[in-house]
Parts: sequence; C-alpha cells; structure tokens
Amino acid sequence: MRQDNVGLRFLVDGMTASLTSCELHIPEGNVTIKVATGVVSPIDPMKTLRIHTVIIPPGYVSVSVDRVVKGHENVPLDIGGGDGEKTLGEVKKTFICWKKWYIIILGASSLPPLQQQPSPRCG
Repeated sequence: MRQDNVGLRFLVDGMTASLTSCELHIPEGNVTIKVATGVVSPIDPMKTLRIHTVIIPPGYVSVSVDRVVKGHENVPLDIGGGDGEKTLGEVKKTFICWKKWYIIILGASSLPPLQQQPSPRCG
C-alpha cells in the first residue's frame, strides 16, 4: 500500500457539499477498519488549508470527529489536536487532521479519476 499519497486524488478532493458525513479508518493488515465517524468540508484549492492556525500538511484534510468506535479511543493521532490532544478519544466534537487515504465518504457510489484508496473493511 502506498504511504506517500500526496500526489493522488481522493473522493474528498472533489467534494462540493458542506459537512459531508464520513468514516475515519486506520490500516490493519491488508484492510482498513472504521475507528470513528464525522464530517468533512469541501477543500478550496485556491486557499491555503489551515486548522487551528496551522497549515494542513499535504495528504491530510480537516475533519470533525462526531463519534469514536468503542475500543478505538486510544488510536494515536498523526497530528495532535489544537489543544495538544494525542488520541482519537480526546477529540470528539473537534476538528483534527486525518489522512485523505483513510477517509470514506458515506453514500458515495463512485470514485473520481485517479482514486487509489484502499478497500475498507468495517470492523
């Protein structure tokens, strides 16, 4: 599985609806598992993306975490929260950065061109 997903295009890159429901996944072996649900907003390619006044790194997007799947509260964040949070369980109802690669848009039936997202397996 490719880890440097900076040059790839993901479903989240083509979104136009505000606050779209999504699942946050993490890799587990050759599949991914759902660890939380939340919402993601469209990306404006004309703006420098920021979260908590810090530039969002390439390959990531800002998401709001609504619910953490039981047993996954201690999943470490790649990028800490705005108040120093380090785990998924600490960021409910706040915005964090999440890898685009591991965001599944709910209700999406097709993938945009060049999409190379792993097939998820909900756990």
